[in-house]
Amino acid sequence: MKIKGKWIPKKFVGIEFDNQVAEEFDTEKHPISASLGNEDGQNKIDATLQNKKGKVSINYVKTDNNLFFKNYLEDLKNHLKYSEDGYNQEKIPENITDFLIIEDFNTYGLTGDFEKTRGDRYQHFFLTFSKSKGGKQLGRRGQGRNVYWIASYIRAFFGYSIQHDTGKKLLRGIAHPGQTTIGEDNYHPYMSYTVPYDGNRDIQNERETRPIVDEQEIKEFIKSTGIQRKNEPGLSIVIPYPHERVKLKYLKDSYLKRFYAAILFNKMELEVNKEIINETNVKKHLTSINININQVDFIYDARSMPDKEFIKIDLSETPELPDKLNFQNYLKNNLEKIRYSYYNSETLSFRVYLNIPYKKKAYEKSYFNFHLKRGESSEGTTKMPALFMRGFLQLPEMSSRFKFSSKCLAYFWADHEHISTMLGDSEGKAHLKFDPRHKDIDLNYNSDAAKKIFDLINNCMNETYKLITETKDEVDFDKFSNFVPKIKSDEYDELEEKNIIDDFDLSKKSQKTKMTKKKKRKKVSARKMVEDSQIEGGFKIIKMSTTEKKEFPMLVRSTCAYNVRRGNPILAYSPDRHFQINQGDVKISKMEKVKDLRVIDGNRIEFIALEEDFTVEVTGFDTSQKDIYVKTRKLKDNPDIKKIKNG
Repeated sequence: MKIKGKWIPKKFVGIEFDNQVAEEFDTEKHPISASLGNEDGQNKIDATLQNKKGKVSINYVKTDNNLFFKNYLEDLKNHLKYSEDGYNQEKIPENITDFLIIEDFNTYGLTGDFEKTRGDRYQHFFLTFSKSKGGKQLGRRGQGRNVYWIASYIRAFFGYSIQHDTGKKLLRGIAHPGQTTIGEDNYHPYMSYTVPYDGNRDIQNERETRPIVDEQEIKEFIKSTGIQRKNEPGLSIVIPYPHERVKLKYLKDSYLKRFYAAILFNKMELEVNKEIINETNVKKHLTSINININQVDFIYDARSMPDKEFIKIDLSETPELPDKLNFQNYLKNNLEKIRYSYYNSETLSFRVYLNIPYKKKAYEKSYFNFHLKRGESSEGTTKMPALFMRGFLQLPEMSSRFKFSSKCLAYFWADHEHISTMLGDSEGKAHLKFDPRHKDIDLNYNSDAAKKIFDLINNCMNETYKLITETKDEVDFDKFSNFVPKIKSDEYDELEEKNIIDDFDLSKKSQKTKMTKKKKRKKVSARKMVEDSQIEGGFKIIKMSTTEKKEFPMLVRSTCAYNVRRGNPILAYSPDRHFQINQGDVKISKMEKVKDLRVIDGNRIEFIALEEDFTVEVTGFDTSQKDIYVKTRKLKDNPDIKKIKNG
């Protein structure tokens, strides 16, 4: 059949896109696979029908003929030749076309009336850039769709949608050659794949071209690409000639890292090349990408917490927040109970009520939640970055706001409409962090009052943690840890003081200042072979799940101390004031399939683990008011072990 759809270049001014891309994705700091997974996943969550579970299906398809290129890309090629970046013949083999196809199901689809232009999903996705956007859905400033053409070597994508309310089908495309000059004519950086305006329609004009709605033409497109959608509502994105940086594995990992909470809570199902990932098996997949399951369980427990279990902090009684909040004033009546729960490893849940300071309408009361839980006593399993979420979207760069992630699990989430709207307006299109300086915050909110809310979000978990873990020891070991005798160690990460001493020895200083090129410090990358985890009154040591049988026997060292608020716990350890292993209450309480175990300096053990299922447990610590810090690692094989492994 004859294909009516065309790629239509538009001369300045008069194209339906009224604003150029003002913000570019940072594809070095935030790779395109992560941007694509993040933006697309957020769109899917926003577009899911009420009381339904959304499904995202990702497939890679390859054809061995030139029919698709000839029917759907030939006229785009002719324009790309004159574009800023040119036409990359090497990356666009015209006789073979491959596609990345991302489809969603149980979603609204691109709803809206094609006969008129009004603010619905179809117009918002295909026709306009919004300089600002209120509400929790429909994306942010219309920028998210840019990831689709960025992911394509031919800088284009197609969207096929079925509307859930009308059942209407539509097909349309977007390309971004960049600003182009052909002869004396300048063209807009965007092009549309659509039905050309024929001059005879009352309902359309040159600026508002129609999508393709012809059933036969849509069927031909589906046949050419391998789209799975039958008659289900939703949106199918077809990206021809996808970049190698958006391989299925990268996309799968990106979706899992950013949306595992949505999958865990049965809000989303992910299908990658026919493999289904849902709430029943998501933990298995998370383990394969090194996401700590203890943190996942913490998130699940926190988000499932009944309302009655939340500790309420109401800051909405006054129009604006005070300049400095003293959390002790709000928690003092429950502080001892809170501390008791924390040291018994219970999840603490807090809900903070406040007013959202809209600039153009009345303030609205809203709230956010945060949770804290005492961490495990292990550097390898405890140091898990805090998680910040708006709805089910993660903001990865926010994790650095919490300063005690090596000692405490922390989770912030906002889902109430007004706080979610304000935080969404602050994110920018990459959704990496809450940014109080974003132009939409100044546009829509009282900026001074809004800044206090962002300061509160940044600091609430830190201040609460510090309040909970205040100690009444006669000696502040944190403050005086520099004066505690240092432990001599041949571990890679021991603190070397020699360089510091040399810096203050003027007799060793050269009188002549010499400019030298600073050498780049080499990072030693070593795979972790053993792990420790918290048990009642102490910790246990076992192998990592990824450690293979061939690694045994192995030499293992574990060093422990009571944790401190600031500074290095190992340096603050004192055998006289704290404990000595196997002297007093702290003992080796279990030892299986190990040999030659010895205690060094009171707080360190070394042993040879003989087989995969070895176990060592150390118990008897005073954990009622103190956490244990433990560092465990495999050491280099000694001559005896090398001899055994070499036969």
